[in-house]
Amino acid sequence: MDAYLDDCFLTYRGVTELIQWCSKKNILFMINTTGMQGYFQRVFKKGLLPEVPVASAHPMIKFEEKGRTFCRYQDLFETRDKPLNTQKIMGKYDIGAVKTIVIGDSGGDGPHFDWGAQAGALLIACMAKSSLDQYCSRRGIEINLYVGPRYSKGAKRSVESEMGVNFMDLMPEIEKIL
Repeated sequence: MDAYLDDCFLTYRGVTELIQWCSKKNILFMINTTGMQGYFQRVFKKGLLPEVPVASAHPMIKFEEKGRTFCRYQDLFETRDKPLNTQKIMGKYDIGAVKTIVIGDSGGDGPHFDWGAQAGALLIACMAKSSLDQYCSRRGIEINLYVGPRYSKGAKRSVESEMGVNFMDLMPEIEKIL
């Protein structure tokens, strides 16, 4: 995993800065992914991203961590666990749904968007694949904001367009709901 991260780790422009900005503003930034906990443990340990307070990720690969870590992990086995873990953390930190933003890119984020729409969260589709649009349109879920390219079914991914997106441009949207 370390060799892969050393050779291939890449994130969108402004992600690191957005995480740091959220931390300075006392805004909880939570990663909610079907990726492995161990992947994020290594990303944070290597300093490739600032550590976040909470990551909801699959526990199949995770490492025993020595010492104190900032990040707490929630187990996520299925995409339907995303909203459950979000609700759990919102309750722990007393965060209301109107101050919650759900960002996703694919139909795998659909259950999270479904919950977010019902709860009153801001829904942001980022580099949206057609599977997310289809999931939401079938259920009458209105996506509040699209960021980056929006892919139609069968469209080829444009890494160049995606890398042109600056996540710091989300700051005004975040500030609106504060």
